[in-house]
Amino acid sequence: MSQKTSFPWWLKPANHLIILLNRLGVSIGTMHILSIPGCKTSKMRSTPVSILLVNGQQYILADMETGWVKNARSASWGLLSYGRKTERVALVELPVEKRPLILFRKQREYSTGSLGSYMLPDRGCGGVIH
Repeated sequence: MSQKTSFPWWLKPANHLIILLNRLGVSIGTMHILSIPGCKTSKMRSTPVSILLVNGQQYILADMETGWVKNARSASWGLLSYGRKTERVALVELPVEKRPLILFRKQREYSTGSLGSYMLPDRGCGGVIH
């Protein structure tokens, strides 16, 4: 059984601010906005994500089973926005055995605790954004 995750009180207002700024065309660092249709309602849900670039491939990391991860598994696609630029991407979960390799290659630039789910955006098939 999964446990309910408790996030800091400031996270939701900060996410709303990042989404608002992004929609106004103000990009913050590597923050992108990932919009995914909900599992039950199909209403688009947006969340800020940071893109991890490894060997020319883009990855989105999640360290726990959050709502957007469940929606991404269900939908297999989303809209990735950076500033006013938006593109449709395919979302593919990285197999468990490949997850440590990605982190090992990027360990100096990105460090975190136990990472659970990794999503790989992709324009078509093969898992790479060209």
